[in-house]
Amino acid sequence: KERLLEQFPDSEICIAYIGPIIGAHTGPGALALIYWGNNR
Repeated sequence: KERLLEQFPDSEICIAYIGPIIGAHTGPGALALIYWGNNR
């Protein structure tokens, strides 16, 4: 989280758990980044 905030200081960063289905397919150490933009 700290490394992301260094690159994107004005961003809101939320850490959340993934569900068992995605977890079973990705395994331990999986990382997902999602971006919600205001403009298309």
